[in-house]
Amino acid sequence: MSPDGWHLTEDLDDFLAQAGDFLHSRPALHTIPLTVTEALRKRGTDAYGSEAPIFGLLERAGEVRATFFRTPPRRLTLTPLTSEEADSLAAHLGAVRAIM
Repeated sequence: MSPDGWHLTEDLDDFLAQAGDFLHSRPALHTIPLTVTEALRKRGTDAYGSEAPIFGLLERAGEVRATFFRTPPRRLTLTPLTSEEADSLAAHLGAVRAIM
């Protein structure tokens, strides 16, 4: 587990296995992530472009607290975050980018 609780993957099935219940727990709030991930599941992960999408989730105390996805060339799409969670995500993505 990463120390800040953020987990990244390019594997849609893995992401949905971990975050699916969280997303479905509030479908009105999570309409966009549910719609996009369903489209990717049905049409393939290249449905929005040739570059692989990336998915992330924040886990704290064994529970998913937030998710994000990016389907290049589009921007990052997030579920609601606290300012602390947003800062943590920015730091995590910055660190990941630095090592890539």
